Amino acid sequence: MIDSDKDIIMEFCIYTQKEVLSDGDLADRLIDIIVDNMSYLFGDDMGSDENRKEWKQNQLMTDDPAWRAVVGVKCGEILGFIIYTVKNRALSINEFEIVKTHRRDHVLMIGMLQTMIAGEYDSFDTIRSYINKRNIESQKNFLRYATSVSETERGYRFVINEEKTALIKERFRKRENR
Repeated sequence: MIDSDKDIIMEFCIYTQKEVLSDGDLADRLIDIIVDNMSYLFGDDMGSDENRKEWKQNQLMTDDPAWRAVVGVKCGEILGFIIYTVKNRALSINEFEIVKTHRRDHVLMIGMLQTMIAGEYDSFDTIRSYINKRNIESQKNFLRYATSVSETERGYRFVINEEKTALIKERFRKRENR
């Protein structure tokens, strides 16, 4: 996908757990982005060796064949990623992280979503996710599609039903065919 502002190609790839784990730099960069984005909620110790090791243990060493990460790269720099699973016809978005300098980068956000949806198009009928209460921008972007929302102590769990998911998938398919 070409970033029209700079005419530089942005690349999007889907990785399995084993692929991320086998590339230590990739795993470390994903953790760096999470730490940078989430430290305001959970403190500076998120980047400790112990916490980084725990993230790898919980995310990459679970041998979950449904686990995937879409990674957006521009000029060799990882700008964002989505960690998701597809189980029982439900696409669950577990992490949606974008580096702070590219938070409003439409090409990056749409490119990652489009890559994920195209890669899993026939595998899911509903979408599930969670948004932190302090993440107002994501609430504006994603909760409007929700057909069911439940509030938790720190955020909102939401589901997009089959009908709305079908519309979202079709919109991305049309975009892909342009």
